Amino acid sequence: MPHHHKRAFRSFITCWVIGLTSLHTIPAAKAQSPSIALVVPEHEQVENFDFIGEFKVVKMVKVLQGSVIDSTPAEVKLRVFSNNQEIKIYHSLVDDSYQLFSIYRDDGITAIDTDGNLSLQPGFQARMNSIKTSKHLSLTGSTLVITEFPPITNAVFITTATLIQ
Repeated sequence: MPHHHKRAFRSFITCWVIGLTSLHTIPAAKAQSPSIALVVPEHEQVENFDFIGEFKVVKMVKVLQGSVIDSTPAEVKLRVFSNNQEIKIYHSLVDDSYQLFSIYRDDGITAIDTDGNLSLQPGFQARMNSIKTSKHLSLTGSTLVITEFPPITNAVFITTATLIQ
């Protein structure tokens, strides 16, 4: 990653951390689906990673052949950490695992504001590829979007979460 991108990313991380108060551990429960296996440790326990923020999942959908199926769970939280090269995401409902994304862009995320104008927000994009799935992550100062493309299907899963203030 170029030096100027690392510096911009560190500034982005610093903006997220400023003003955050102490966070509590979310009690873990058994997961219904192993495909979203993640963990929720205390943020001080994630060695070599900085705490970015805690996000509440506000929408989960499955897109299949033009149909959108809502499957938003109640009270799911994601804790996000970064070391400027990778993103770790821990899930509030699953123990002893996490998702690891590799950052490939840290020069901002384009978004449409309330007036319909296209703007560039601080943020980054990351990806995770495995035998079971391919995922894309987009993260700004207030939202986290994960798009999942499972193999041997034409379905796409989209998870949207917002920063808990």
